[in-house]
Amino acid sequence: MDDVEKYLRTRSQKDPEFDSEYTQAKLNQQLGYAVWQLRTDMQLSVKDFATVIGQSEQDVTAMEDGSKELTVKELSDIAEKTDKKINFQFS
Repeated sequence: MDDVEKYLRTRSQKDPEFDSEYTQAKLNQQLGYAVWQLRTDMQLSVKDFATVIGQSEQDVTAMEDGSKELTVKELSDIAEKTDKKINFQFS
């Protein structure tokens, strides 16, 4: 475990609000990566993907960089509009 991981673990244990925000940020990054992967697998630009899913280019960029918290409804809409299925898994 490196120093950053130690810091994050210690801070999360001491500060429940930090832990909650950090956990959400990690989830946002994972979902953002999944959206990016879907778009690149479809070989679409941000602009074209935004058109397909009915969102703005700025929203797609925010999804992909993890700054937008995606809801299950939004993920479901993206899956429907791209003719994909969503798979959730705990590991």
